[in-house]
Amino acid sequence: MQRDLAKKWYYPTWKTSKITDLDPISLKAHGIKGVITDLDNTLVAWDLEDSDQTAKRWINSLKDASIPVIVVSNNNQERVEKAVADLGVPFVAFSLKPAPFGIRRALKQLNLKKQDVILVGDQVLTDLFAGLSSNIKTVLVDPLVQTDNWNTRINRFFERPFMKQIQRAKGLEWKIK
Repeated sequence: MQRDLAKKWYYPTWKTSKITDLDPISLKAHGIKGVITDLDNTLVAWDLEDSDQTAKRWINSLKDASIPVIVVSNNNQERVEKAVADLGVPFVAFSLKPAPFGIRRALKQLNLKKQDVILVGDQVLTDLFAGLSSNIKTVLVDPLVQTDNWNTRINRFFERPFMKQIQRAKGLEWKIK
């Protein structure tokens, strides 16, 4: 019982290798009407100033399907604003994840119910905890690049035991229903 309860707090609803696996058809098949995404190493590489063509195509495919996207990042206003400038999506900077404050602000901007939204991120201790503490479905993706900022390296060290269990878990793979 205690082990099952602990899983709830760090297991994602789903896992997949990259955010672009979450295409409009599969999102709609899961009843998802809006996406909250982390920025660094989820939507764009942490060491790139601007977004790339892959992120732009993915965002545009969701926009074309009337699925709104909002970026929620612990990074500063200047970094987030510059990174999403050419994507045309709203954002919440300095969100204080894993605290739910930034997620609540994003939900308010999306104007959707919690059950209709997913949070996508590459870290257990920030992204998944923020989503789970907000009662939102979560998708864990692999980091876009294998390097990290110094503070993220600290998080990755502490989340290793969680990640090992998540990687071995069955039934978390994202797929069309």
